[in-house]
Amino acid sequence: MHRWDLIKERMSQRDPEEPVIKQVMVALKAGHRVWMAGNLKFPPGLKPMESKLEPAPLSRYGWNENAYETAWLSDLARAINTAAKKVERVPLNYEGPISEHENADFLVASGALQPLTMPGTK
Repeated sequence: MHRWDLIKERMSQRDPEEPVIKQVMVALKAGHRVWMAGNLKFPPGLKPMESKLEPAPLSRYGWNENAYETAWLSDLARAINTAAKKVERVPLNYEGPISEHENADFLVASGALQPLTMPGTK
């Protein structure tokens, strides 16, 4: 179920993804695995974003949900890319038809690189 009211609330906040990223970092540092479903991309040389999106509707994207979701997923991918030793795709081995809107990757991140700090902190 897609809850536009919850997405809109997060879009109007500054850095709403930070608590999730912090939990991911803590989990990896403690030796836990982090399971993710979605279309996260981990290109080589992924660097921290130089600027974040302003809360909606103040940014140039207004209420464009895709722009915010893309930015949040990029922030998460950057954090995992700097914190996890490895990220693996988990095969689902499903042979039936899958809608393009539901055909997301299933990934697991594990192992902590040292030192582990939040991106953007010293």
